[in-house]
Amino acid sequence: MSPGHFMLKLRRVIEITDYDTGRPMVHRIELLKCDRIDCYDAFIDGVLWKRRVGWSNVLTAIRKAIPRLAERIYFCCG
Repeated sequence: MSPGHFMLKLRRVIEITDYDTGRPMVHRIELLKCDRIDCYDAFIDGVLWKRRVGWSNVLTAIRKAIPRLAERIYFCCG
């Protein structure tokens, strides 16, 4: 896919910086327009993760991928 075509299809970008390892590790989730309404083709760090995935499923996957952070927030603030 050419860079211009990629930018036309790009709808959302999520960047997560993880400092748990002692040095910053950045992950980039890019959501591209697909052929279905309210769905995206999702790429993580440039690699296709899922086709035709909805926004809420992307957020659920992020939440499940970093459970320690969610537990700490609940413990401190919940």
